Amino acid sequence: MQPDPRDEKVALLADIRTAFGDRARISTSELLGALNGMHGVHQGPAIRNPKQLADILRPFGIHPKKMRLGTDNSVRGYDRADFRDAWARYQAS
Repeated sequence: MQPDPRDEKVALLADIRTAFGDRARISTSELLGALNGMHGVHQGPAIRNPKQLADILRPFGIHPKKMRLGTDNSVRGYDRADFRDAWARYQAS
């Protein structure tokens, strides 16, 4: 029996929460690095690029946005606040 792809996405939400730590924002490249470097709940295939991550998160209503992190120029990334509803709804821990 094939695993339910929704379960993989919910597991990914849990790993994203871990990757955020206590930060309010995270760049897409940093999030991808964290996700692909951890042995978390998500056991699906590695997420290889920003578009693939955005496509997975789109059904949850989560989209990357331009932001400034530290002294870096504008980067694309995610706000913790955008995940709160999905985390609450799917009980991602």
